[in-house]
Amino acid sequence: MVEQDRIALNERFQNVYKLLEERGEIVNNHSEKSKSAFAEKLLGSRQYGHIIGQFLSGKRCIAYKHARKLCNLYGINQDYMLHGIGEPFDDFVVSSPTRFAPDPTASNQILYTNTASLANHGIPTNSFAYEQAAFFSLPKLSARNLVAFDVEGHSMEPILSKGDIVVCEPVDDVNSLKDNEIYAIRLNGQVWVKHIQKVKDSRGRVSHLDLLSANYLEHPPFREEVKGVINFYKVIKKITSV
Repeated sequence: MVEQDRIALNERFQNVYKLLEERGEIVNNHSEKSKSAFAEKLLGSRQYGHIIGQFLSGKRCIAYKHARKLCNLYGINQDYMLHGIGEPFDDFVVSSPTRFAPDPTASNQILYTNTASLANHGIPTNSFAYEQAAFFSLPKLSARNLVAFDVEGHSMEPILSKGDIVVCEPVDDVNSLKDNEIYAIRLNGQVWVKHIQKVKDSRGRVSHLDLLSANYLEHPPFREEVKGVINFYKVIKKITSV
C-alpha cells in the first residue's frame, strides 16, 4: 500500500503538471514540450511518457527524487512540492530589516503575534492575545483568520529555519488533518509546529497525534493525546528573511 505522504506528493505533482500546461511549459504534440519530452527530462527517456500518465491518473505515485528534480527543472517551490507549504511558484522572501510593516488599512489581515512560535518547545496558549499582536497583509492571501508565527529552534530544519515566519490557516476538525503535512498544533498548553500523523482508536476515532520533526535525528517523534481544547493551523506559507 502506498503511504499517505506519497499520495499527497503525487496530488501536488498533478497540480503542478496542470499549471505547467497552463504556462505553456508542456504542450501536446510539441517536439520539445510534449509529455514525452517532459518524461525524458524528468525520468530519462521519452519512452516513459506512459509513466507520467500513470502519475496523472493516480495509478502510480511520483518518487521524492523525481519531485526534487522537477523543482530544479521548472523552478517549482520545493517547500510546496515536497511538504505542501506555500504556492507552487511562490516563496515569499522579505529583504527589509523590519521584515514587513503592519498595514492597518488592509482587509483580510494576518494576525502576527509578538511571541515566537517555537518549533521545538512550543509557546504559551495566551500568546494569541490581540493586545500582543500586530497585523499585516500579503499578496494572494485573502483567507480570513490567518495567523503568523516566528520560527525559533531547529527541529524543522531544513524545511523551516530560525528566523522564518509561518503563515497558518485554522482547521476546524482533527479529522480534516492530512497525515505528514505540517501544522501548528495548539495542544496541552503549547503550540507545536510539526509534521503530523493521526492515530485512531479501536472505534476509528482520532485519539492521538504523532508529532514528527524534519530534523528527526536530533528531535525524535513523540505522541500527544487528543483531548481538551485543541486548535489546528495548517502551514500554508513560509516567509524567509534574507
